[in-house]
Amino acid sequence: MLVFHTVVPKSTPAYRYTKSSARLISRSGTFGTAKTLTSDGRVPRVDTRPAARFRVVWQQESYPYTIRSVTGP
Repeated sequence: MLVFHTVVPKSTPAYRYTKSSARLISRSGTFGTAKTLTSDGRVPRVDTRPAARFRVVWQQESYPYTIRSVTGP
């Protein structure tokens, strides 16, 4: 799994937001379709379990800056 974030400009304060996305990578090395995890997140981190399930954890960029996560294939 590849997780990345993109800074996207906008016209209202704080003038940008960070969109976190993920893509699965097959055993042959091909990339799957990008899936948006959040449009309000930063510092995404990935972990996996032996059952091949991934967990992505990130901090919400806007107040109250909570920690969010999602689990998937």
